This record gives sequence, C-alpha cells and structure tokens, in this order.
Amino acid sequence: MEKFQKKQLEANIWKYYLFVFTMMFFLFEPIFFAYLENALGLNLTEMMIISASFLVTLTIFLIPAGVLGDKLGYKKTMSLGSGLVFLGVFMWSITKSFTGIMFAEIIWGIGWALRMGVQDSFLYETLSNLKREDEFKKIIGRTAAFFWAGLATSALIGSLLSKISPWLPIQVGFIPISLSFFISLTFTEPAVKKKDTSYVKHTVDALRYIVTSKRLLFFAVYIIITAAIIELSYKFVQQLMGSVGIDIALFGIIFSISYIVSGVGSFVSHKIDNFLGEKKMLFFTYFALIGIFAGLSIINSQWVVIAIVLLFVVDGIKGPATIDYLNKHTKSHNRATVNSSTNMIKSLLVALFGIMFGWFGDIYGLKIVFFFELMLLVALFFPLMKLYKLSV
Repeated sequence: MEKFQKKQLEANIWKYYLFVFTMMFFLFEPIFFAYLENALGLNLTEMMIISASFLVTLTIFLIPAGVLGDKLGYKKTMSLGSGLVFLGVFMWSITKSFTGIMFAEIIWGIGWALRMGVQDSFLYETLSNLKREDEFKKIIGRTAAFFWAGLATSALIGSLLSKISPWLPIQVGFIPISLSFFISLTFTEPAVKKKDTSYVKHTVDALRYIVTSKRLLFFAVYIIITAAIIELSYKFVQQLMGSVGIDIALFGIIFSISYIVSGVGSFVSHKIDNFLGEKKMLFFTYFALIGIFAGLSIINSQWVVIAIVLLFVVDGIKGPATIDYLNKHTKSHNRATVNSSTNMIKSLLVALFGIMFGWFGDIYGLKIVFFFELMLLVALFFPLMKLYKLSV
C-alpha cells in the first residue's frame, strides 16, 4: 500500500468520528415526541404510527442499502444517505401536519437506511485495509462514544434553544445535520473483495449465509432481540418522565446525562469485554436489561430516571461488543448486507411492536409497555441460550 493511500485510509477513522458526531446532532431529540403531543396534538397511537412510517421505510431499504454498499461502494452510499437525512430533517422543521411529517419520516428513513446499511462495514473494511481488524472493537466503541456525545451535546444546546422558544430546536435542527453530508464526501473508499453477481443473488447468498452459520445466526438474533427492545423503550421514556411529573425543561438535561454515560460505556466496552469474555459479557448485558425493565415497570416516582440512565449505560456497553462479534463471523464481500439485514429485522420488529405498544399504552397506561418488554426478555432468554449452545 502506498504511503499516501495509507494516510487517506487512516484519515477515514477520525473523519468517521466526526461524521457520527454530527450525524447524531439532533437538537430536537429530547422534545421529539413532546412536540408531536403538545404542538400537534397527537396521541400515543398516532405518534407510534409516525415512528412506524420511519421504521417500515428503514426496513424496506436496509437490505438494498447493504447490497448497494457492497456493489456500488460505501462512500457513495453513505453520502447519498446523509443527503437524504438532511432533506428529511429539513422537511420535518417546516411541516405542521401529520401527513407532512409522515412524508418527512419516509425521506429520512431512506437516508438513514443507506447510512446504517454500510457504516459499520465501511469502518471494518477501512481497518482491514490497514491490517488493523483487531482494533475494530476498540474503535467502534470510541465511535459509539462520539455517537452519544453528539446526542448529549445537542440535547444541552437544544434545551437552551427551547428556553428562547419551546420549539426552536425543531425549526433549526437541520443546520448541524448538514455537516455530516459534507464530511461523507471526504471519505476514501476502502478496497473490498467483490463477487461479480447480480443484486438479487448477492442478497440471497448473504441471507443464506446468516442462516447456515450458527455462530453468525446467534449473534444476529441476540442483537435483534436486545436492540429492538431497547429501541422500543426509548420511544416511550419521554412520556414516562412526563407521567411522573418531570418538567419538560429538564428532559434535555436528563437525556444529555444519559447520552454521556452511555458514551462512557461505549468507550470502555472493549475493556469490559476483554475482562469478562464473550459468554459472561452476553449474560451480563442481558440480565442487566431484565433488572432495568423490572424497575421501569414498577417505579412510579421520579426515581425512575435512575432506571432510564442505567438503560443507556447498558446499551452503550453492549453495542460495540456485539457488533464486533457479528463482524468477526462475517465475510468481507457481503458484510454490509449481513449488517443491514440484522438492522432491517430489528427495525421491522420495533415498527410492529411500537404501534401495538402505543395502542396498549393509550388504553392501559405506560407501565404496561415496559412490563411487556420485561416479559419478552424473560421469555426469550432460554431459546436464546439454547441457540448459543448450538453455536459453540
């Protein structure tokens, strides 16, 4: 490898940190659902339908995004996705109708799918070109730290802006998002071994590979279950905090703290994983989630914030380790398709259960949502462990 090319690939790493930081700079994140409820008068079911429109779009486009990344290139796919995310967020800032927000969510969902479908693969292949694959777990942990840092910083700034005008973060939120698009244009495409097959055959081969590889199948299922349940809970925590009397002005501060501690968890994830080992790491994160959701289901006071913060911590620790497990058992030529397939199934489950849980929440109250998630974790534990034993 030429010295200049090596420097360009090495630059991908710090540029990727900035890309993730700016991509997650959602000024409106702490008041996202509060805006839908208070400014537009939507109920939980309607909010979950809007959320589902994003997730269904994400589901439809994730596998094509991964295939596009494997066949066309990671840089082009991420740049296109970043541009569409910017467009969707801009549309979100100017529309005032349920239909308009649905359309903005669809555009946003396509862009997010293109980005999500290739981002981890782009980083892994960059490190592979540099003969630094063993550093992936550490670097993806640092990346996740920048992910949470972006959310934390934007939550604080968003809170300050909301004091000027309650919905100002919604109106100007597209500005920082545009930075990620310009950063994506500066990436260097890593060399990837490609197979000269059609898009359809490439997709079918990648899906068959997941099913037939027991180790890969287990990690994909583990990620899908835990990530889907955590993501579902994030959609209801704003309403949960409001239901126990926490002022909306404090949402940004609480989320900022949560994002920071989650970022710290991501940053040290590789160290915890090295200390515990694969099996203990998997058990630790799963049982921690069971305990946290028990707290979210039972606590009816403002102390529930502790359970919310702990959920973010465990999410931060879990993410880098499980992504590393998945990538270690995936072949280079279909890495993006495998990653995007896992994300697709997760997003589909979140979309389906989100609408159902939103409906239940409107009828029976928010606590039933977290109780159902707790029961899902408990019920799926033994089948998951059986699959793990078959994979080792």
